Amino acid sequence: MPAMPRKQPDRPKDGRKARRSDPPYMTWRNGAGKWEPGPALRRAGWAVIRLRDGAGKDLPRGLARIMAREINADAEKWKADPAAPGLRYGPARAAATAVSPDADARTLNNAFERFRDHRSIRRLARKTQTEYRKNLTRFIAWADGEHPAAIDRKTLTCFFEAEWDRIFAERALGWLEGRWEAAPRVTGHDGARYVADVRSARWQAMDEARAGGPNPAGMAQVNAIIRAVSRFYAFIDRELGWVDPGFNPASRFDLDALKPRLVLPSDAALAELVETADAIGLPSIGDALVILANAGPRPADMVKWTMEMWKTGRITARIQKTGARTDFRFPAVLRRRMSDLMLRREAEGSAAPLILMTDARRVAYTVDHLETVYAQVRSAAADRARGRQDRALADEIEGVTLYDFRKKAITRLHAAGNSRDDIAAITGHSYKTIATILDHYIIPTSEAADRAVDRLDAYMKEQGVKW
Repeated sequence: MPAMPRKQPDRPKDGRKARRSDPPYMTWRNGAGKWEPGPALRRAGWAVIRLRDGAGKDLPRGLARIMAREINADAEKWKADPAAPGLRYGPARAAATAVSPDADARTLNNAFERFRDHRSIRRLARKTQTEYRKNLTRFIAWADGEHPAAIDRKTLTCFFEAEWDRIFAERALGWLEGRWEAAPRVTGHDGARYVADVRSARWQAMDEARAGGPNPAGMAQVNAIIRAVSRFYAFIDRELGWVDPGFNPASRFDLDALKPRLVLPSDAALAELVETADAIGLPSIGDALVILANAGPRPADMVKWTMEMWKTGRITARIQKTGARTDFRFPAVLRRRMSDLMLRREAEGSAAPLILMTDARRVAYTVDHLETVYAQVRSAAADRARGRQDRALADEIEGVTLYDFRKKAITRLHAAGNSRDDIAAITGHSYKTIATILDHYIIPTSEAADRAVDRLDAYMKEQGVKW
């Protein structure tokens, strides 16, 4: 992404603060707005209009903009025909006219209060709900009581760039603080020079990062905010009707796409992690890795699997992200692992809990807790590999996340001769994700081609097709 220029707010010559999204002839000073006509309209009898409601109170900036646009629209109609019907403003109508009675409630703040607990948000995963609310809180704080229609594409672009500036500044500050805390204490001239050198080096690195492209983590953070805004405006359009149909400044925002993470753990890395989990008394993490590498569920779905699945011998679960359902029998490798799990629970001498995945305290995992405990196992496995002088395996293990094992499930299922439809029915991945992973990792071989021909021959014989 090229370096983004900083957009400074427009400032009229008289010093009154303005924004790019303020309509023509609107001024804003000390928390109050005015519509001030140009010289030609003044000569025609138009006067200054204070942007107030029917009770004489100054409108918030978003509603003031709407009123100013209405005055501008009437001014254009008046220029074309001074006797045009339906004009609310004109040379003889200098006093402000009240806006519609319910317009005062139509602010982004009030829309957010309705949106945050709406059914379209409540049906999402709890972590996703938290992310949406957190990202929208930043947008709402920036918009500062605007009417939804007052935020156009250019205004939202200014917010997008401001968020980029904030993220870069936060990363720079964190880097400087960490560098200063880790540095030996120096005083006097040497200390001042050290701080100056550190600051110069960091800002130079930031400039290089801007020129070379955004940090992937920062890009994902800003993109997530814009996607949340897009969903928010879709809610305002469909559920509230506070904007024109189809109005959504965040729709098709031309976001820079992140390259998909394509890391496939090796069989050796998987074996090392499972053995380490068992060795350090965290076999539940080994269970999770075996499940992820052979069935590929989302961790958020896997932590909700119940003991009833083991009793029936089938994995029947709902995919929370898409609402689809999976229903397939346990693969043999999972049956062996689950048998060991049952033996461990019988040795505990108490009834097994209803949830299949539990930690050492027999408490059901959350996704965050599962990732935290997995990180402990990953660190221990990397140390074991280094102890055997296998630095390559240790480096690989340190870079593997829980979600990477879902990709391994896709490649294993494909290598076993399953179609993409079959894989999607088991793992819950979209066809696009499956295609991306297979296109990156799977290399066509003559053995695969021969298997395809064998299946074709068997199909033709079964169907009785001659030619």
